[in-house]
Amino acid sequence: MDTNQKACPYCGEAIMPQARKCKHCGEWLQRQCPHCGEWVNAKAVKCKACKGAIPAHEEKDTAKQAEPQTVYVDRGGAEMQAVLDEMQEREDDKSAGCVLYCELIMFCIIAGFGGDMEWWETAIVFVIAVVLLQVRFLRVLYAIGMVLLWGALGLELSGWGAALVAGFVALALHWQMMRKGFTGI
Repeated sequence: MDTNQKACPYCGEAIMPQARKCKHCGEWLQRQCPHCGEWVNAKAVKCKACKGAIPAHEEKDTAKQAEPQTVYVDRGGAEMQAVLDEMQEREDDKSAGCVLYCELIMFCIIAGFGGDMEWWETAIVFVIAVVLLQVRFLRVLYAIGMVLLWGALGLELSGWGAALVAGFVALALHWQMMRKGFTGI
């Protein structure tokens, strides 16, 4: 320890003699008098300057202070269930939106190649579709149309068996979007 340093009474580390708080353990070595504002020893019961009584120092457990405090709000069962339902709806929206946009990209690529469209025309169709699909009712119509389109594609390629399979798979993928759309209307 350097000659112009002293040991902290709490942790024993070297600190400056005029330090008011230990930089190693975080304990206060001095505190202000509530009456006159003079700095006094942290364990003092009476101020040297004004002779006023200093309230007892509350001992702090520094290990407990380092941990973040979690505040739990007790909500009623119905209110908590509503919050959980809202969180589930947001999660469902994310998965339904992923199916929607992946399918929309694939549809635009197929339409672009099959319809002899230029790349910029395909991009315009995609942007317009994305803007229109922000409306819930149009998303429901889109989902119904895609179920019918996949069924028709299966019928064209392999007959009624493939049409039923493609239609049911498309219905399963789009069900979340259709269910949410009809309950919100």
